[in-house]
Amino acid sequence: MAALWFFNPYGEIRFTANRLPHWQQKGAVYFVTFRLADALPHHLRTQWESERDAWLRVHRQPWSADVEREYHERFSGAMEHWLDTGHGSCILRRRDCAEIVAQALRYFDGKRVVIISSIVMPNHVHAVVVQNADWALEKLLRSWKSLLRGK
Repeated sequence: MAALWFFNPYGEIRFTANRLPHWQQKGAVYFVTFRLADALPHHLRTQWESERDAWLRVHRQPWSADVEREYHERFSGAMEHWLDTGHGSCILRRRDCAEIVAQALRYFDGKRVVIISSIVMPNHVHAVVVQNADWALEKLLRSWKSLLRGK
């Protein structure tokens, strides 16, 4: 890989509205996080959604840089904090389970994606990847999850 392409606000962007990922740009670098189903307790997710909805009603887009920073500190930051506190079964703490996830991530490395870095946490996974322009990011994520389900 000769160069890394980060988000270009002037480039072509494909929006997917309520489906993750929310936006895609061919060949871009992505920071992807996915989690176990029980990694965020229902009451915390419900509280987060309620507070976020109220905040969004008051803070209409387009946002200034300060307002966007506040959003990420308040909402993205909360989610990351809750994941890091270790809620749920934390089955990925087991070395054999973590290795299955790491192998699934590496399975398409160099074909559908280039993995720059990844880490398997007890209840979630982070990866920095470059998307192969021939593979939509949602297809890549679906293929990883299929490998993990054994399908």
